[in-house]
Amino acid sequence: MEFRQDLNGLRAYAVVAVVLYHFGLPFAQGGFVGVDVFFVISGYLMTALILGQMHAGRFSLLSFYLARARRIVPALVVVCIALLAFGWFWLTPGDYTALARHAGSSVGFFSNMVYARESGYFDAGAHDKWLLHTWSLSVEWQFYCLYPVGLMLLRRLSLRPAVVAVALVAMLLLSLALSMAWVGSQPIRAFFWLPSRAWEMLAGGCVYLLQPHLPWRSPLPARLLEGLGAVLIVGSVLALDPGVPWPGSLAVLPVAGAVMIMLAQRQGSWLTGTRVAQHLGNASYSIYLWHWPVVVLLAYLDAEHQPAWVAAGLLASWLLGWASYRWVEQPVRQGMLRLPRWRAVGVHAAGGGAVAVMALLLMWQDGVPSRVPPDVTTAAAESRNMHPRWRECLRTGWPLEQVRGCAMGQAPSSGEPEVVLIGDSHAGALFGAMEAALQQSGRSGHFFGATSCPPIRGVQFDHGVESDCAGFYRNVHRWLDERKTPVTVVLVGRWSNYLYDRAAQVRLDGRDGFGALPPEQRERQYAERLVASVCEYAKKGPLYLVGPIPEMGFNVPRTLARDRLREVRRTDYGVALDEHQRKNRVVAQALQDAGRRCGARTVDPSRYLCEDGLCHAELQGRPLYFDDDHLSEYGNRFVLPALLQAVQPAAVGAP
Repeated sequence: MEFRQDLNGLRAYAVVAVVLYHFGLPFAQGGFVGVDVFFVISGYLMTALILGQMHAGRFSLLSFYLARARRIVPALVVVCIALLAFGWFWLTPGDYTALARHAGSSVGFFSNMVYARESGYFDAGAHDKWLLHTWSLSVEWQFYCLYPVGLMLLRRLSLRPAVVAVALVAMLLLSLALSMAWVGSQPIRAFFWLPSRAWEMLAGGCVYLLQPHLPWRSPLPARLLEGLGAVLIVGSVLALDPGVPWPGSLAVLPVAGAVMIMLAQRQGSWLTGTRVAQHLGNASYSIYLWHWPVVVLLAYLDAEHQPAWVAAGLLASWLLGWASYRWVEQPVRQGMLRLPRWRAVGVHAAGGGAVAVMALLLMWQDGVPSRVPPDVTTAAAESRNMHPRWRECLRTGWPLEQVRGCAMGQAPSSGEPEVVLIGDSHAGALFGAMEAALQQSGRSGHFFGATSCPPIRGVQFDHGVESDCAGFYRNVHRWLDERKTPVTVVLVGRWSNYLYDRAAQVRLDGRDGFGALPPEQRERQYAERLVASVCEYAKKGPLYLVGPIPEMGFNVPRTLARDRLREVRRTDYGVALDEHQRKNRVVAQALQDAGRRCGARTVDPSRYLCEDGLCHAELQGRPLYFDDDHLSEYGNRFVLPALLQAVQPAAVGAP
């Protein structure tokens, strides 16, 4: 296929947008659209290659896959091996295990599925994932696997080019509709999965089919079309931000911009044909591969917000990308062309297989803890120190309404539990401490918990499994109503999280817009609903409220382990007590109001986790949390005295 400068220059625009966005440049907050532009280019090139070779009667599925492997695999394998070598010396066991898992899924081209199960692309935790950017390679490879087969099927049916074009447009519209539907209900799946991304690549395919029928002959329409396309792409980079639903209807803007530039077909343009654009376009794939590990390295060194380090990172991304293009991409591609086809297949399989085998071994060995000092291993291991029944007892999947709960403490002598613990994942994090309190008091108990579902009627999220919180609590109240004897109720919640941190995603009584309310109005509505909900539980028996758990704002085991590996010594890990109290002021007042109105008693965990003005993230050299806000089985024992206040027999009937 003839080399096109406009496509190569468009690659430069795409990679520059993505790199500037990832390095946090304030004027490029919409730079993530560069990936969408890459998808359009890829769809065009694949359609041109497949249909062109089919028309010439020499298309081979194996040759097609081998050509894609020559383009993608060598540089990817080098990056994975380099990161695994780096990780041996500088990553904690948990981080190294995660890197191995991500490296294996990257060379297997299913990393998009792995990341979709872990977290969102725009989440803060993304900067701990050295190979997060390979999700787009996995989406493209999955498209490569299916697309030529579909075109071959259409070809076998002897359909006219116009019918093929209609079929591609129909698939494009179906994928776009799915993307727009998922972006509201399943945003992580919409971002990472092929079905909601295929339309962008199909848009490129439609460009290839449309180009021969363009009506203009003079250069003016092409120049105008190219300029409008550039405005759409650059405007998207400047105007959008990570808060917009993506890829939804707004993704049409950069995709349309890429389509327009490609339809214009202007070679030697001052927009795409300059030496700089061609240079960056040639090395765009390798620059893309290397820039994200550099971004993660800056975050690892706590230097991602320092201008000098950001500038150095940008320079390093370009140098590493150019070196990879010059000494990996080009030589390997040319060398593979000289090998017999099956031998070339074997070489690529061996490279990817070597990374996969290394990844499996490292995962099997849990990141090889013997590599690092014991105090690093101790800190890192706390990330897995949750109660063995955590996943069994805390509801995290559909349907939340089908809830049975979990028995705790002693076997009930009367046939019914005496204490019930109810709440969200913060309640689940106290499961072990509550069980210990029940055992010490000789009492029986039951636990009902669902992730991100506070024990506040009408408060739930607008999408995902958390949108079924109302169904979960209907079942809990039904269970309580069936008790023949009074039961002590202990409520735990990540109370302020739904009022502040994730308010934009909260629906109150099924209505959107809670997060958009003025702060005073939102706080008043939330406090009123909290008090009313708490008082409903007071009708079931003695009621105890566990106040807010101090939240650290950083992953405690990971931070401590990394600092110890880097020999950084600190004694002030935690959050200031006054900051914790300030954030939870509205909730603390509401809990007190509930006590006055319906006799609920509040126990404050900060009495046991904070001293001398600091709420500790670690004590005696060991993390208290298994992430940034959930107490580990070690940490929850420090609040055992607070729970004993609620479950000891003498407390029954006290309120």
